[in-house]
Amino acid sequence: MAKNGKDITALVNEFAIACEPHESGDKLLKFVDEKTGAHYCECHILGSRVIEHGTTDVPLDPEEAEYRANRDIVTDAVAFEGMKEDAKHKRSFSNIVAEWTKEH
Repeated sequence: MAKNGKDITALVNEFAIACEPHESGDKLLKFVDEKTGAHYCECHILGSRVIEHGTTDVPLDPEEAEYRANRDIVTDAVAFEGMKEDAKHKRSFSNIVAEWTKEH
């Protein structure tokens, strides 16, 4: 069972329906971090799905709702400007870690 009482399979299915990863069905591989017990999958989704379903405005610790990490995108940073130029030339970006939850 997941922390919020939902079955892990149900959460993965919700994610797959909403975000439409390129890996679907039995191709969506699910893993467990043996140290923490965290369930996760590695997949590829369109940036438009991240924008539609994502936010950086969630607490890191539910018991300290005001605490937020420095997760804002600094649009005038040199590195970000370079990423925007790379994106115009169809560069792929990966290894973004996200949590799937509808609680926030």
